[in-house]
Amino acid sequence: PLNHLDMFGTFALYFLGIGWAKPVPVSLQNLREPKKDMMLIAMAGPASNIFLAVIGSIIWKGIYLNFLDTILPLALAYFIFINIVLAIFNLLPLNPLDGSRILPLIVNNPRTLHNIEVYGPRFLIGLIILSFIGFPILSIIIFTPVEKIFEILVGFSFFDIIQMYREIFV
Repeated sequence: PLNHLDMFGTFALYFLGIGWAKPVPVSLQNLREPKKDMMLIAMAGPASNIFLAVIGSIIWKGIYLNFLDTILPLALAYFIFINIVLAIFNLLPLNPLDGSRILPLIVNNPRTLHNIEVYGPRFLIGLIILSFIGFPILSIIIFTPVEKIFEILVGFSFFDIIQMYREIFV
């Protein structure tokens, strides 16, 4: 993991609330079917985040009633929520996110793929800037499915859990 640490991205995460890491290098000559294999490699990150969210939700359902007076269920809820957010965010079909590597299986037009490759980072930065200045388009795109997936996995809304813990501890 330390090889992927980007110092500026880490500081941005701490000070701005959004950060990044160095990408995982992939050697195309090691792939038998580069187009298909790149899609599978790109799906590994979001799939691992969903897997962790599912495991976290199983643990959450097993312990939350017995540990309501502790912070453990709330910490697990955050763990689940963050993993779902990471999965959905990384599935956006914008370069440099993993979703842009999955797109070639769906979109066959080389010009469209080239435009996504070139303009994707600019579009993503634009969405982030719009969120910072009060137009939360990116938040709506991400948090709408995240809330639904969280509720399916846990059985409660994430925000209901936070509210419940405010009432317990305040």
